[in-house]
Amino acid sequence: MAVGAFAFLLRLGYVVLVDEPLLFRHQYHYFRGGLLVAENPHPWSFIVHSDEWRMWDGMWTLAPGYFWFLAAGFRLGGFHLFPIQVAQCALEAGTAVLVAHLARRAATPRLGLLAGFVYALYWPSVEQPSRTMTENLHTFLLVAAFAAVIGLVLREGTDGAAEEPPPKSAGRGLRAGVLFGLSALARAVGMAFLPLTLVWLVFEKGQRRRWAAAAGVVAGLGLVIAPWVARNWWVIGDPSPIESVSLANLWEDNAFARDARFERQHHYLMEAQDAREREALVWRFVLRGLRERGDYPAKVWGNVRHFLRPDGLWLLLGAEQPWPAWQHATRLVFDDGIVFLTLPLFVAFLAGGRPPPLRSCRS
Repeated sequence: MAVGAFAFLLRLGYVVLVDEPLLFRHQYHYFRGGLLVAENPHPWSFIVHSDEWRMWDGMWTLAPGYFWFLAAGFRLGGFHLFPIQVAQCALEAGTAVLVAHLARRAATPRLGLLAGFVYALYWPSVEQPSRTMTENLHTFLLVAAFAAVIGLVLREGTDGAAEEPPPKSAGRGLRAGVLFGLSALARAVGMAFLPLTLVWLVFEKGQRRRWAAAAGVVAGLGLVIAPWVARNWWVIGDPSPIESVSLANLWEDNAFARDARFERQHHYLMEAQDAREREALVWRFVLRGLRERGDYPAKVWGNVRHFLRPDGLWLLLGAEQPWPAWQHATRLVFDDGIVFLTLPLFVAFLAGGRPPPLRSCRS
């Protein structure tokens, strides 16, 4: 409760005091799509039979979950941004609570509380609820799925000490799979964690029935995703299971087309007869780019450097963002500071293994 209340009030304070407007194309795009669904007199038919509300760049589709979230918010709270922002503050506060829960189960109650407060202070998470971006919904659902998976393999005793893992069941796996499916409908990249989860469940040592738990996860995922896949394939004629914008990312990042060549490829994609022809063109362009250009190693190295760079420091000295001093300071302390302090601590935690039961007690 303490972590949740602190995280919620901090994010709500940022929304009210900073009053940041919607910035950049993505935020307005999601806002518009949510309005299209909410204002339609027949929203369910509109969602099933049209992709107008989730189109990107005239030919790609985005994951539907966050549009539904915005549409529901508009229907319930009126056509205003502030009720959406308050709901997103609650979601991010819930994520902080789930982080505390995960750390508590993996380590000790005190470390769980500390992890929850650290996440509550993490500055990208503080800023996020003021913006209409899919991370607001996806992050909460994905961390909730992780918490459900932890519930499959670990149980805590009444004294706070870790016990033997309980027998796994298809029912518990089903709950985790449903959460994974919902997170994937909000942002399809969440599907990347599913194979890791299944491998963990199948090969985790200890109790039996782990195959039943893994099967439950797959069944829960299918229960959520299958109706949307069927809608895409047979109603719309789109071969992508959730969205097709991942094809756009694949093409833009791996075809290595520049200037005139990029414009020609973009023209061919726009002129494609349907989504299946567009998908075939993307793979053709990507394979040609990988075969003819030697830019891929440089791209991988650039991505590694991007992932490891201190983002707050880069925004100050590299991008030279014209922000107030307090905004740069908060990023340096509560973004770079948290990331580069917790990474070595996390490595030390992994190297040290699980604490003995005595250290895990609340006392």
